[in-house]
Amino acid sequence: MEEQLIEILVSAVCAAYYDTRKNEVCRIFIPGDSRRFDKFEKTLRRKMIARWQEFLLKHGVEAVRLAECDWLHRYLQYQDSVADLYEYVQNSGNVWKKRLSGREESIFLQNMAAKAGRYGGECGAGILAVEGHLIFSEKRRLTKSKENVILDFYSIVLEGIRDTFEEILPKAETSCAEEQNENACAQVFNNLEQENLGNEELLWYIRYVISHELRDFGEQMVKIAKNGQRKAWVRQAAVEYVCRFMPVEEICEKLLPDLHGKLFYWVVARLADTREEGLKVQLKSYVERYSGQEMMQDICLVKMQDREGVERIRRYLERRHYIPRKLENLDLITALGEIREASLLDEVDRLIELMMRDSFRDRKYNGLLVSLVRTLSTIASSGEWAYVQVKELLERKEGDCWRRYQECMETITDRAGETALKKSAQTLTVLLRMREDICWRISDYRKSGYRILPDNASAIDAFSQVLADESHSPL
Repeated sequence: MEEQLIEILVSAVCAAYYDTRKNEVCRIFIPGDSRRFDKFEKTLRRKMIARWQEFLLKHGVEAVRLAECDWLHRYLQYQDSVADLYEYVQNSGNVWKKRLSGREESIFLQNMAAKAGRYGGECGAGILAVEGHLIFSEKRRLTKSKENVILDFYSIVLEGIRDTFEEILPKAETSCAEEQNENACAQVFNNLEQENLGNEELLWYIRYVISHELRDFGEQMVKIAKNGQRKAWVRQAAVEYVCRFMPVEEICEKLLPDLHGKLFYWVVARLADTREEGLKVQLKSYVERYSGQEMMQDICLVKMQDREGVERIRRYLERRHYIPRKLENLDLITALGEIREASLLDEVDRLIELMMRDSFRDRKYNGLLVSLVRTLSTIASSGEWAYVQVKELLERKEGDCWRRYQECMETITDRAGETALKKSAQTLTVLLRMREDICWRISDYRKSGYRILPDNASAIDAFSQVLADESHSPL
């Protein structure tokens, strides 16, 4: 179980690392240059294992018991706490911004642990299917001692992420004392015009202007980003600056035509939320120039909420009946988790049907189920009409599944019937737990408070109780 917990953590951190919405910093691997960013997952796993060993030494049996908690495994996969830790480390590690004090970090971790405890008390491990029967898992508030163990657990996860950053990030050697120089801005302007700066020194200046939000360096950054003689991590920092501070129309015109590979796709994914038509034009042009890029194109189109991209990926999954086992950058399954338009709910409906098929093989971590929870939660939180549509979709799916389950219960006559009952029960529990996780995410998004539900409450009752209660709805 310890190995499983580590894999859940590594998968969740990597998903945040690849997510251009949560991670605005361009850190990718460009072939032919330093492989430092290509080592992220391997380094992260090693650091997490080392931190976990420290945790075991400190907490002993309690640590082992924590690793065996089904509710914690569920929480780490279907909610965003690990991504929140990643985002915290990324932001607090910025040398140009005020580093949070130890007390502020302690408060952050305490809030994270308290939130996890609420989930354990309200959702637990969810509904389980055992030999064709539905079993409601126990839901309990954590004791103070267990909350402290959870607190230490989040602390070691945070430190594991921080250790990874410290090992893989390129170090800019220029003294940070320059930051205090009142003439620093003038120095930056002058130095960025020089082409004889070393890569480390140039990186220092680029990170400086990004962190201080100095917006007058667009032309210089475009030039650096397109300079193949520069180190990959220098070009990536320049690309990051361009995406943060230049209009998307200019980026499409001045930068994208000269990029290729992962750097090109990072820019498109980073700007996908703008839905700029020029992005689609550049994407189409790129695919026409380079063969075998259709899937990458569709992933980017999904991020732009484009129906054709969603349809093509859905049909691709229907033909394969399984998804790639390894999380990728860009990843077609996590891209589906970025759907947020209620107009695409019909496609989401078909993806749920696909997930429910006996022949479909989902990925163990960060699979289609995780993406469906994420996208349905986001859509339901976007407005009252979307909220009602998601509610009705889930109720319809569960109603159909309940009827199939009851039919199987009534017609068991042989081993085949028992097998059909078990499959039906498993499918039903997936839907019920999915609904409960969506309900919990919605209540979190809307900051409408939390409620301890009776231990024997069904997931349907739980969802309906919250969604139907006007006092719980901000809409």
